[in-house]
Amino acid sequence: MNPPAPGSGAVEPEEQALYRRAREGDPEARQELAVRHLPLVREVASRFRRGAFEQEELVQAATVGLLKALHGFDPDRGFRFSTYAVPVIAGEVRALIRQNQGLRAGRRLEELGRRLRAERSRLTQLLERSPTLAELAEAAGVETDEAFQALEALREPLSLEQPLAPEDERRLEERLAASTSEEEWAERLAVAEALERLDPRERIIVRFRFWEGQSQKEVAAHLGLSQPQVSRLERRALERLRAEWHV
Repeated sequence: MNPPAPGSGAVEPEEQALYRRAREGDPEARQELAVRHLPLVREVASRFRRGAFEQEELVQAATVGLLKALHGFDPDRGFRFSTYAVPVIAGEVRALIRQNQGLRAGRRLEELGRRLRAERSRLTQLLERSPTLAELAEAAGVETDEAFQALEALREPLSLEQPLAPEDERRLEERLAASTSEEEWAERLAVAEALERLDPRERIIVRFRFWEGQSQKEVAAHLGLSQPQVSRLERRALERLRAEWHV
């Protein structure tokens, strides 16, 4: 009887033993599982725009992520390896792109981000509410787009081991296992990559409108824009996203 394909459901006892051996450093088990999951590696790598990179360079980075995932995956937790592995693999590809294309935040942005955080605390006490991004940018003497980029630069990525919220003790990996297949993860990667190619203001608007459910009027107030400006920027952002997805 052939073992189930990666991500197809429950893991057979023999395959669980193979994952345990790989986690413990068994080179033969790691090699066998690495070969078995190469299609997943190539699928994740293909979701990233190559730019200055050859596809094989992205695949190499993704393979490093696969090996890290094999080392960290615990088959006794009851979820599929592919669900655990995809964000780890994608993280390695993103690290390669950031490192080699200069997308890491520069020192100036980091300093601005820290200053904006201090301003946010000060304005929250002064206004007795959280300041809008426009108010925060004005207090720091910078443009809204620059303030957004600086705050984004200081954001920490979610750890798979980190609880999603103080009242929710489930870890991110457990939430993913419960609700996300590797196919859905691949689609989310495509969305994330397309969003990164929007300009900062368009990205803010898409996030507020479609992730946080704010109205155009609320977004306009937050950014210090008029509602027609938000409507125009939103329309342009959606047109660019449709072009990326060929829809």
